[in-house]
Amino acid sequence: MRTAANIESLLPELEHCIADDLEDQDLDFKQWDTQSRDKAVRTVVQMAVCMANGGGGTVVFGVADRSQGRESAILGVPPEIDINLLKKAVYDQTDPKITPVFEELAVPEGTGRLLLMQIYPGMPPYTDSAGRGTIRVGKDCQPLTGTLRRKIGVETGETDYTGEAVSPVDNQLLSATALESLRNQARKERAPDDLLRLSDVDLLSTLGLVKQGKLTRAAILLAGTEAAIREHLPGHNWTFLQMTSDTDYGIREDRVSALPLSIQRIEELLVPFNPITTYKQGMFHYEYRTWPEIAVREALMNAFCHVDLRIAGPVMVKLYSNRLEISNNGGFIAGITPNNILHHQPAARNPLLVEALEDRKLSVGAPYFDRIALPLGVMLVALMGVGPALPWGEMDPRRALHRFAGPVVGGIVAALVVALAGFTGPQTLLALFVCGFALVANLGEYITPVQARMRVREESLPTAARKAFVAGRRRFGGHVAHLGIIVLVFALALSKGYRSDYNLTLRAGQPVEVGQYELTFTGEFQESDDHRRTEGANILVRSGERELGTYTPVMNFYRSQPMQPHPHPAVRSSPAEDLYLSLGQIAPDKSWASVRVSMVPAVWWLWMCLPVFMLSSLLILWPGKTRKTAAELMAEAA
Repeated sequence: MRTAANIESLLPELEHCIADDLEDQDLDFKQWDTQSRDKAVRTVVQMAVCMANGGGGTVVFGVADRSQGRESAILGVPPEIDINLLKKAVYDQTDPKITPVFEELAVPEGTGRLLLMQIYPGMPPYTDSAGRGTIRVGKDCQPLTGTLRRKIGVETGETDYTGEAVSPVDNQLLSATALESLRNQARKERAPDDLLRLSDVDLLSTLGLVKQGKLTRAAILLAGTEAAIREHLPGHNWTFLQMTSDTDYGIREDRVSALPLSIQRIEELLVPFNPITTYKQGMFHYEYRTWPEIAVREALMNAFCHVDLRIAGPVMVKLYSNRLEISNNGGFIAGITPNNILHHQPAARNPLLVEALEDRKLSVGAPYFDRIALPLGVMLVALMGVGPALPWGEMDPRRALHRFAGPVVGGIVAALVVALAGFTGPQTLLALFVCGFALVANLGEYITPVQARMRVREESLPTAARKAFVAGRRRFGGHVAHLGIIVLVFALALSKGYRSDYNLTLRAGQPVEVGQYELTFTGEFQESDDHRRTEGANILVRSGERELGTYTPVMNFYRSQPMQPHPHPAVRSSPAEDLYLSLGQIAPDKSWASVRVSMVPAVWWLWMCLPVFMLSSLLILWPGKTRKTAAELMAEAA
């Protein structure tokens, strides 16, 4: 975009050229139509749509783009034209809504007034209220055809070609060699053994590559046979050329293979031309290759992950005597340009594929914690029940069994209660049994001294409870901390084991039942300022006959990062469960909205752990009554 100062510095150029010569991808000059205000406003709307689809830019109104000389070219904009009305017209007549920024530039020619319309980058495609649109290509606004719409969808991440489910899960479509190579890569990323021991289909599911029982194109690209790749990804192939000159080559290899095998084979082809050089420095010898292996692998991964697979054409690897060139089909995406590529936020043409290959997916993730961390947590809670109740070395087995009778009964009762509530998973029942066991054991450590004081000292229950607490305040503070951990494990067991997720398309005014809720899309929410544009969906939530309120999940689009939306879900929290509503997209005509619905039980109890831990700390750290020393007592007696 151009500032007012930039435009002012360009105006003297009109003495020896026409405004059309000064135009660029992000700059256009338009003459103001003084004959028809409606036509002039339509031009403003059309240019706003064109620039928004093309990555943003500046439109200067009041300059004829075919006239040479300042006096002839600068005609100006009538003074009665209200900037606020133009801004409202653009906002009302575009979909999604565009909020332009207008500036006035004073000039001595014409009406003495030019209008600058600044259009910030957003999330195309944009159209006018009738569904028509154009896109800025060079200096022209071209019609937004179906092909261009699909291209925009891919480049903005709105659609993901590799994320589409294309075939039911069938081991015949998977290559054992490719899967073994994928596992080897995961080992290099220090993946846990539990992840590597998963079956082929479970491994792909863990990486998010199986949707509703179907293999995605990303799954086939990573682990498919050559036949499966040719069928579902006809655009995927690669060519290696060892160039002997700028036009001739000595070695050539063309192949269609899964991504791990492709990278492995290209690396093998490079080995004879990538010798090791030894560098000596004192007592140390350092070895390095001409082309660093890690850099080559990163370049190959980027080439294969960000290729436009809808276009037939190979990933090209050309090895020259003095350089290595790696290229693929597909231009820059998501607002990235040669000028901003070094500082622009990362963007992916094939998000699912890229996400599956991220370090966090191939290393310690959900499978590891599900299989390792949760059992360890349950064991820890069990020990919190055993430790306080068992004075080691001072109790015979019979008495120990008697001490544990109450905690065991408490664990059984807890498991029965959650089973009757519908939580019947074996892992959950075990976790809740252990929680009940530890809870009763820790409560017993307080109840026992109270009973002893009542029996031996014949104190009343309130007195015995108060004095027992004062006498053992710090020890009981530790038991309160145990209580916090018990609540934490209880909440984690329920929230992890019984979370429900649904992807819904809500039609305007048509209620949809999911779980105990009834959801109705009632309209769109829009908000904008100089720094952020917010789009949301108003969703009425009911439970039975009770109306719970209207919740609005939103997407925030910041001007500084226009191609990266920041979702903000709407949350309804209760002691039983939390309801999360996350916005996917809203139809241009507002007839429907796609929403991800998540119902997670016991999240409220996770937050309750914090005050419990704070109470424990206070009990332990709060200063008690200072006891007098023996010398002080003897001095008082004397």
